[in-house]
Amino acid sequence: MRKITSVAIFIVLVAFSVFSQAAKQAKGAAGDPAGARGQLTADFKSKAWRAIDAIDRIPFLISVAQMSATNANLLVDADKAVDEAKYSASTALDKNVLHLLEMAVLSKQDQARYESFSKEWTRDTHRFTQCVTEARFYVTPDVLSASGIETAQKNTCNKKTDEWDEGITR
Repeated sequence: MRKITSVAIFIVLVAFSVFSQAAKQAKGAAGDPAGARGQLTADFKSKAWRAIDAIDRIPFLISVAQMSATNANLLVDADKAVDEAKYSASTALDKNVLHLLEMAVLSKQDQARYESFSKEWTRDTHRFTQCVTEARFYVTPDVLSASGIETAQKNTCNKKTDEWDEGITR
């Protein structure tokens, strides 16, 4: 019970730190995060934003117990939004962000196959959070807090980490 509570608290804290409105303060303190990493093409950025919006509609703590027709449709909608974005990805940066979006959707789909707080569910929840945070870093950096920017700069979306199990490789 203590482990489940700890994992739930960790997930909630990460979600709040990533999506908090403290980004405006962090942007002033850390400088403009977009300046050092290049720019996405305008068409891709628009479609990537739509994909993130579709991903955000999926319940954050989805599991096999919460899979309903509505949630299944939300997963399909997110997958379709990412698929639409791939036709606009032309630069290396666009393709990198596309991969982050694909990994976020894949992690969310995988998370929906497991019971809440199982080892696999926890791994997929962490991977989803990391991947969508990294994608936001390029698409909508103004919504990230200082801790969200720091998390995104780890670049561990698709890599093995000691924090949460092995990565899924391309």
